Amino acid sequence: ICLFDAENPKRKDHTDFLAPFVRFFDGESLIVVLNKCDRQSRVELIETIAPDFFQHLQQAWDKPADSFYMISARSHLRNPGWDTDASPRHSMDQFDALKNQISNTFVVRGFRIDRRVKNALELKNYIRRRINEETSTDAIRLSDISGKIQEMEKDALQIALNTLKDDDSNPVSGIPPRLYHQLAQQWIGPVGWMIGVWYRILVFGSSISALFHFSNPFRRIRTLMTGSDKARGRDPEDGEDGEFKILEPALRQYRYAILKTWTEIGEELVHARFDPAVRLPGSIAADGRNLESGFSALWISGIETQIRRTSRNLSRIWIQMGFNFPVFAVLFHAGWITAKDFFLGNALPSGYFLHAVLTLFLFLFSSFFIFQICVRIAGSPRRIKTLALSSLESDPLLRQQLSHGPIGTQITRVLDMSAWRSPDED
Repeated sequence: ICLFDAENPKRKDHTDFLAPFVRFFDGESLIVVLNKCDRQSRVELIETIAPDFFQHLQQAWDKPADSFYMISARSHLRNPGWDTDASPRHSMDQFDALKNQISNTFVVRGFRIDRRVKNALELKNYIRRRINEETSTDAIRLSDISGKIQEMEKDALQIALNTLKDDDSNPVSGIPPRLYHQLAQQWIGPVGWMIGVWYRILVFGSSISALFHFSNPFRRIRTLMTGSDKARGRDPEDGEDGEFKILEPALRQYRYAILKTWTEIGEELVHARFDPAVRLPGSIAADGRNLESGFSALWISGIETQIRRTSRNLSRIWIQMGFNFPVFAVLFHAGWITAKDFFLGNALPSGYFLHAVLTLFLFLFSSFFIFQICVRIAGSPRRIKTLALSSLESDPLLRQQLSHGPIGTQITRVLDMSAWRSPDED
């Protein structure tokens, strides 16, 4: 209930004093009372004073009050004590209506609950407006800083990918076994059987070769017993961190590129009212282990994708028919002669079967040898690594994985808050 004096209702100190309290209430919960209305002319009060005062309040408080009463409180005293020359100028008085609203309307339980909900919404809208005002002050500057951070991360990422592309000191391990494993699942026929046998030889051979490396003998025995580590793409000698070794130079260059340009961006963030601690380079970079894990996961995923794509390209039906045809031709030819002489009652010499088996294996090994040459060309580790890097350069998930620093997240939140709009603006 906001009480004003009708003789001077637009006092700024009075309006400003009530403003912090008014902002916590919805318009339906506000009652504006203009007292001493009996001191003013009835016509002037209705046509000039009340409309002008109501408009003044709406501008000062940025919200209208739904209830407005003009009263003469002194008239309701037991002994008003009016002077003979200063009696009320008119009988217009809304005191009874004000009393009825306070006594009969505000005490209703459902009305109070409804008012509390609307007051809470009004408070929420006020907080959102204040947040919007504060964040809008630096929105343009933060938007420019966000663009610089994205450009910095883009350049650093490109440097890391170029480093990974040019680094041949740590070749990608385990690609041939994984590639032959995919091929063995898709090929059929005699050549497909050879691919499956060759895959087992590669896995077992990796375990045998690891056994004779100059390292811990217990690890060598464990590697022999679990010889599928190589096939799964992990070097047994590297342990759990082996998959990160190939990424270490690239990640090192990424961090170095970030450090070179972060000082200037940190100063701009301080000018945008961020904590001075943002000047520290560690505030922009993601956690080291998370960075390695994210980059490694995408890198391994890229390698696996290229392996699957290469195996699909090498497993097309016409390729399988082409490599299996010579073997099937020899097999059908030898089988036709054998079946024909069997039904004619002729016994073929044992040398014929030996010759047929040798010819069959000759064609089978020749087809598989030519197929290995094709696999070596189309699925070499260097080529798969290059294709994986090309796919990573255009993968938006890579930048999201590397850009997990808290500063970028905070800038995004501040910019989102600066774009908030209240329901009244909508």
